[in-house]
Amino acid sequence: MSPSQIVRSRGPDALVSLHAMRLIAAFAFAWVLVFPSPSRAAGEPGPSAYQIDVAHDGSITFLTPFKPPLRKLWSVDLGGPVSYPVLSGNLVIVTAQSPRFGTYVAALDIATGKIIWRKIVAVEFGPAYIAADAGFVFVSTDSLFEALNATNGATVWARQLQPQYLLNAMPVAANGLVYTAGQGYGSSIFALDEKTGQQEWTQLLDGGGVGAMLGDGKLYFPVPCDVPALDPTTGKVIWNYAIGCHGGGGDPGAYYGGRVYAPGANDISGVVLGAKNGQSLGALTSSVLPAFHGRTMYAISGKSLVATDIYSGNIDWFFTPKDNLSLPPIAINGFVYTRSDTGNLYIHAPGGRLAQTIAIGQGSSTLPGGSLGAGQNTVFVPSGSLLAAFAP
Repeated sequence: MSPSQIVRSRGPDALVSLHAMRLIAAFAFAWVLVFPSPSRAAGEPGPSAYQIDVAHDGSITFLTPFKPPLRKLWSVDLGGPVSYPVLSGNLVIVTAQSPRFGTYVAALDIATGKIIWRKIVAVEFGPAYIAADAGFVFVSTDSLFEALNATNGATVWARQLQPQYLLNAMPVAANGLVYTAGQGYGSSIFALDEKTGQQEWTQLLDGGGVGAMLGDGKLYFPVPCDVPALDPTTGKVIWNYAIGCHGGGGDPGAYYGGRVYAPGANDISGVVLGAKNGQSLGALTSSVLPAFHGRTMYAISGKSLVATDIYSGNIDWFFTPKDNLSLPPIAINGFVYTRSDTGNLYIHAPGGRLAQTIAIGQGSSTLPGGSLGAGQNTVFVPSGSLLAAFAP
């Protein structure tokens, strides 16, 4: 596809270098005509995690119409950088780091933004990662993993998971089990009973890793140099994509349409794998987790948001704002949402038209692992110390 064939967004400075376009077009995807399974609709109960769901695919389809123009429902200043949102019932839940409270979890009423409860989880400014399922909020801090009652924030159980001393992964929970990971003496992923906190299994892994995801009946935990697929109920390794190196840290991955997307897995670049057997399907050059809708992938390359056909690798459109896009995109009913480091929310129609820009304010001080959120016919945007909610 030549650059002249690309549909350009009407946003400011909608130009991207040929180098950046070639990086995105370098997704050497195999022609496997497996269409993505439908995204979970907001009207259906289900687990909530980073990038909306346990697959981390950044995609949701509301049962009622949802498209711009959006209006602001509320905006709340939480006193410090805000994490990614998760949902439980009529509550949206985030973590924040405040000089007044330390690191804490806050649950807000979706309709009004009123803070229903607040719980301190670390007196210092260490990270805290969350997930929600079945009326629980699961919180992972440096050394403690705990389950809170989503309604009132009361502690249901708390565990120190050995032999690791640093729990620095985003948890996911589904089907009665919650998964987290830690580093220290190697790296381990843990499965615990959601209701009791009983440790069901532990699997020692190589490298670091910051988040597991679920899809196609498997649990995936991308780390630098390795991407293992595990049986969620036993921890048994089903397959492992390994390139024979060693590394720490890592980036969260995503599952979508029978494929595993693992940024940073090839040491400095990412890879796309077939979920069935771990076969490499091509490179993933975006360091920020993509979002998906239908057969389109939305990824950030450099300063640009680029829409790419998953199966052909052709670029459909791109958008380059004057500021920098600092959070992973999400897709709601086919519209794409991104937030910049200056606090602008950009909303694009499926064909690439810039449908709305909303100035939220503040911006880039969002906590590591930050992302947008969506549910209950509402989109949630963390921006600096603000959490804002929007709806049609």
